[in-house]
Amino acid sequence: MGKFLNGILDNVRGKVGSVVGSAWKGMPVVRSKSHPRSGKPTQAQLEQQAKFGFMIKFLHPLNPLLTQTYKKLAVGMTGFNSAISDNILHAISGQYPAYEVDYSAVRLGSDNLPNVVTPACTSPSAGQLAFTWKNNSGSTKAKATDKVFAAAYS
Repeated sequence: MGKFLNGILDNVRGKVGSVVGSAWKGMPVVRSKSHPRSGKPTQAQLEQQAKFGFMIKFLHPLNPLLTQTYKKLAVGMTGFNSAISDNILHAISGQYPAYEVDYSAVRLGSDNLPNVVTPACTSPSAGQLAFTWKNNSGSTKAKATDKVFAAAYS
């Protein structure tokens, strides 16, 4: 049962008739009540659903990072959802249902800075990684004060 908390002009919480009230990103929203699916999903829908689930599972551990790094690009959605969309388009290889991650194409941010030059990663000791790259400050938009973030997947 839905409730009007402070009268008819206030926010709606829950189901009232054929509408459902809730909050999204701190904003009150009202939407129509969902209806059950009629018919089976098409092959294209099944493939898209599989890509979506596959990429969510892969990127979920990076949710806090992606929420921040995609904040500027996310319009009408969360930063994490924007990252999911971007990586579905660029970082999935293979054919349904055997999708794979194209690690060289995974995107962890949405800005237009150039990628690092000659990146390398070594493991000086168990449980540690050392990332190195050539300093490209001064070329295009790269600056000596730029910050880097790195993610490793095992």
